[in-house]
Amino acid sequence: MYRFLLVILAALVVAVSGCRNRPDLEADTVRVSWSDRRIELVVISCGLDDDVFVLGAESSGAFVQMLLVTDGEAVDPTRSAVTVEVDVGTLGAGSADLLGVDPGSPGAITNASIRGDRIDVDADARILGQAGSPVVSIEVDARCPAVEDFV
Repeated sequence: MYRFLLVILAALVVAVSGCRNRPDLEADTVRVSWSDRRIELVVISCGLDDDVFVLGAESSGAFVQMLLVTDGEAVDPTRSAVTVEVDVGTLGAGSADLLGVDPGSPGAITNASIRGDRIDVDADARILGQAGSPVVSIEVDARCPAVEDFV
């Protein structure tokens, strides 16, 4: 019985660890976390057209752009891009072609998903236009109700 309970507990931990806890994220909102900072932005535009999801969000002093290309159910990080303009500069990750920079210049998208109206992107971004800039880990969590109808 003890082993059975441990197996159930382990399964629950694995299941919950794949989901971010953001019950307070309102519709048409983007939350960006980097270093020890976190901001929320208002979605200007978002939507899914065939296999491409596009989002733009802004607030005073910050801007986010995402272009996520899907292969069926999953996001293809090598063909996608995200930029986050914050106090440290414009951070970019993903396809150098989409970002309009030299290869090797942007960081990499490490995880991206679209589930219902929820969009999650994790990236090891770099400051665009600064060769050899340090990697900055970013998390972008968004709610885009317009996507629910398409996914």
